[in-house]
Amino acid sequence: MTNRDDNDDEHDFNPEETVEEARDWLVREVKTSGARKAYAAAIEVLEDSKAPAPARATMATAIFRVGGFFATSKNDDDRVEPHQMTAAQLAKAIARFKNKKPSSSGDDEGGNASGVFD
Repeated sequence: MTNRDDNDDEHDFNPEETVEEARDWLVREVKTSGARKAYAAAIEVLEDSKAPAPARATMATAIFRVGGFFATSKNDDDRVEPHQMTAAQLAKAIARFKNKKPSSSGDDEGGNASGVFD
């Protein structure tokens, strides 16, 4: 492990640093400083009346997408992958799945499932 101030805006080459340490630093920078700078740049484009319309539209779309406005579900749990869910979210997702009514396309006249292998 190397000694480096994690608050530095610049990352100087350190021959003792491992690839994992460099990657961790870069990911942290992108998710914090980089995200803030990208947001500020997007806002500048949106507020610039002289910016080309396609650029402003792209920035508006990006901001809405990051904000979750384009999600197909109103339920935040639906946007989380199962491996990222908490136990409570998993239980809720399983309950929703169990409560879904099966499709009637494979049912026979009596409401019994019938298919190729039945």
